Amino acid sequence: MNKFCFLFLLVSFAMPRIFADPIPEGEAPPRVHIGVVESDEEENPPEYSAEEQAAIQLALQGGGITAAAGNMIRSGMTITVNVMVQGRSEIRTDVQRINESGRIALPLVENVAVANQSMEQIETQLTELYSQFFRNPHVIVEYVGSTTDPYMSPWGYVTLIGRVGSEGPIAIPPTRNMTLSGAVKSAGGLASSANATSISVFRPNLEENRVRRISVDLRSVGRRGNHEEDILLKAGDVVFVPERIF
Repeated sequence: MNKFCFLFLLVSFAMPRIFADPIPEGEAPPRVHIGVVESDEEENPPEYSAEEQAAIQLALQGGGITAAAGNMIRSGMTITVNVMVQGRSEIRTDVQRINESGRIALPLVENVAVANQSMEQIETQLTELYSQFFRNPHVIVEYVGSTTDPYMSPWGYVTLIGRVGSEGPIAIPPTRNMTLSGAVKSAGGLASSANATSISVFRPNLEENRVRRISVDLRSVGRRGNHEEDILLKAGDVVFVPERIF
């Protein structure tokens, strides 16, 4: 089966339209063109290839954002809990896997529901629980699972399609400083047929059912040192690398 076959299955319904949109202040570098995709009809909408349309639909599905919603901890993930009192560790757990019911077993407070919360929310919850046993406890929750599994990372993922070494999702690192060039490198680099001067990043806004398109000349980053164009990616971004036309 052609490796792009799955992309064409995503465009069987009407596509949103695209129109020019001013660059919001502080949103993108001056040489990065931004457009907006939404379902309003336009008199003369630009033509987009099936792969670009598929990228738009993938962005609207918001998979990477859903995974990263508030850095949520979910069932199956693993964490550690450290309860500090006056600078001394009173309780330090081994790695705890959150079970299917979203709970972990902890000393003194027993089974605690922690799934679908951020690490900060879990820390607040456990601080209240351990305040019954310690005076002014400080609880530290750390995620210790895989930081490379895009479906398990609390920070979500981006998706690369088109002319890259390996298409698919790439996990956002804990530092959340993944650049476009870094994502391409993680995907095995650009294919020999890739058009590095016309890469598109489709960035969804699920609340408004909109997708912003950011066009980047990645070649200018490497050859001309225009590092301002090596944009930081966000969870949910879909990167499309087109084929170079000879």
